[in-house]
Amino acid sequence: MKLTQLGDNNNNNSNNNNDSSHQASKNTKQKVTNNNRNHKKSQQQKKRMKWDDRQRTQFNIKKSDLVRVMIQALQSLDLSETASMLERESGIQLHDPSIAKMRSDILHGEWDSVMNHLEVLGVTSDESFNSVQFLVARQKYLECLEKGQLQSALKTLREELTPVCRDSNQLHKLACLVICSDVQSLKTRAKWDGSTGNSRKELINDLHRYIPAHLMVPENQLEKLMLQAVQYQKDRGTSSTNILTSSIGSDISLLSEDVHLVDHVPRDLIRVLHDHTDEVWFAQFSPNGRYLSTCSADGTALIYDLSLMPDVWKHLGLKKRDKVAAASSDHAQNSASTNTNHVNPVVCSGHNGKITHLAWSPNSDRLLTVSDDVTINLYDTQGKKLHTFQKHEEGICAVRWSPDGSFFVSGGVDRKFVKWDARTFECLGYFLSDYRIQDFDLDPVSGDIICAVSDNLLHVFQLSDSSIQFTLQDSGSISSVQLSHDGRYALCSLSSNSSSLSKATLAENEADGVRLTPEELDKIRAKIHLWDLRDRRMIKEYTGHEQSKYVLRCCFSAYPRRLFVCSGSEDGGVYIWNTDDGALVKDMPLKGHTGTVNCVCWNNSGRVMASVGDDATVRIYARVDRVKEI
Repeated sequence: MKLTQLGDNNNNNSNNNNDSSHQASKNTKQKVTNNNRNHKKSQQQKKRMKWDDRQRTQFNIKKSDLVRVMIQALQSLDLSETASMLERESGIQLHDPSIAKMRSDILHGEWDSVMNHLEVLGVTSDESFNSVQFLVARQKYLECLEKGQLQSALKTLREELTPVCRDSNQLHKLACLVICSDVQSLKTRAKWDGSTGNSRKELINDLHRYIPAHLMVPENQLEKLMLQAVQYQKDRGTSSTNILTSSIGSDISLLSEDVHLVDHVPRDLIRVLHDHTDEVWFAQFSPNGRYLSTCSADGTALIYDLSLMPDVWKHLGLKKRDKVAAASSDHAQNSASTNTNHVNPVVCSGHNGKITHLAWSPNSDRLLTVSDDVTINLYDTQGKKLHTFQKHEEGICAVRWSPDGSFFVSGGVDRKFVKWDARTFECLGYFLSDYRIQDFDLDPVSGDIICAVSDNLLHVFQLSDSSIQFTLQDSGSISSVQLSHDGRYALCSLSSNSSSLSKATLAENEADGVRLTPEELDKIRAKIHLWDLRDRRMIKEYTGHEQSKYVLRCCFSAYPRRLFVCSGSEDGGVYIWNTDDGALVKDMPLKGHTGTVNCVCWNNSGRVMASVGDDATVRIYARVDRVKEI
């Protein structure tokens, strides 16, 4: 009995010891785990303390402010998990918890909760607080009407809107919304898109005007600050953005510092081509930058392969493998002259009249030419004629490709706009306008909007249904038009109202004591106007060149910048203006032509420009001191 008890006691002691050992081990593990957690917590606290201790960056910007706008930017980009991680790691919250709660209540339509906690917004003045109450109560009132909760809406109008609204007319308009027969009429009369639209987010944006920024960061703050920086550079004349790019922001790069690009204007003559035998009227670089095509009164269109001109090619910035591919092509082999200073162009023949216009396909493999024999020819890059199109009865002024190259449109003085299938060569249809068309351009984005000029009118048509959208009236006769890369802006070249006007004539008149008033000068001088088609207004004017007798085709500088406006002139000069302020670029005009300069065009690289004139020459320009071998 005692031995059994002793054995049992020993077993019990052993079990107790095992339990104690296990418990100790468990406690040790728990301690280690707690220590690890405490260590992590300590590290996080240290990191947060580090943010508190070092409040500013090397540019003297508060780190907390920088982090908060970064968090907001991440959220606006739908990177909410990344934003939350940044909040946890930095220990900095985008919004104060009370503000975050209110934002959530607004987005979920918890209006009673919002109205009861307006004091957390930090609004100081009574007037501002009343404005905040009004904005919130108005949204609540409209949502009650939307849900058909008439009694709640009337109570909100009487108890929450009326005491804070100081505009009796506005209050009356809100009260009249009660009689709306349906939700759609409510939205229309209130100019409100409903609780499921953007109205709640717009309410939060409206509240930003009254809430201190340290409590609630304004929406899109980082983007606004970036745009302000770009605007600051532009105002100081150091930015390469302008009125064509800053409005949409599509050409603003954040990957490099913005610099002024006036010094990169291709103003140095590098080659003169003498292959035409009569006046050269139009020129265009292919979209891929490799070819330059010209057309002339001599009845030919010429295609120059720039890869065979080392003095031109090195300025284009194309890669070496493109050079090798170009040099090894059959066309390059057949076109190269034994004279290294001259390159024989490809001749596109087949018209029975003067060639007035041409256009490259978007993929640079086909060329359309327009002749006064009222036909359109299609060629490949080796000058082989692929087809002849004929539908017009009078002179064709221009031809334009669709953005995808599937069709093209021709227009002329016979008032016809004809749509052609670029693959089957069939006529897809045409419509007659009410005006004799002088020139037109096709929207490079949609391919469905035609901007045409006739006399002093600028017409905008919808190609798909042949309807005219609107007409703008300019101050003079428009000879040519070009649309910007986004289709929003139209550049119009206006002839002067005096066929005898020239700078020499004005100088002679001044010498004889005859001076024209500024108003008289404005009426007769040549101009280029920049129109905003969205706002339907003329926004900039460019002057200094001469145009009274001939059609001169103005253009924008190369994509993507569109920093400059360019035109030839009847005085034999090439004129380039800053798009923004309308001032001529330094050292303008470029001289060299001995007759009227009919057309100026830019290579898409932005580094090479060409001009053509009545002296039957083609002049190619670059910026020699900016060359970089690639």
